[in-house]
Amino acid sequence: AEAKCYEVRVDFSPSDRARYETRSEQQKFKDASTNPKKMSAIRALVKRHHKDNILVIGTYVDQLKHVARAFDAPLITGKTPHAERVKLFHQFRTGQINLLGGVAHQGFGAPQVTHIDNLAVPGGDS
Repeated sequence: AEAKCYEVRVDFSPSDRARYETRSEQQKFKDASTNPKKMSAIRALVKRHHKDNILVIGTYVDQLKHVARAFDAPLITGKTPHAERVKLFHQFRTGQINLLGGVAHQGFGAPQVTHIDNLAVPGGDS
């Protein structure tokens, strides 16, 4: 299926920006991926697309747990039992739930997905 991709950049707070500038490349990736200001961007995207099927993916489980709690949404991680995964994917595909969180390295076929919010940062920049 054809997809249109949009990049939404989220600035750091001044103190987080100063800390980011002193970090190793690996830590910069994590800092940019888990920038606390991303929650307001996610809230705006979910509000705007609340009737669509939204998949929120990321690299850091703690961040995804925070997002899942904030939106009362299910989350699939490496610790999610297979039967629960199957159930959640089925509910997502059939529209019983329209917001699902998951760790980025996990894939599944879901042509019903209309929006993917990727919390990870390609290249590790903010």
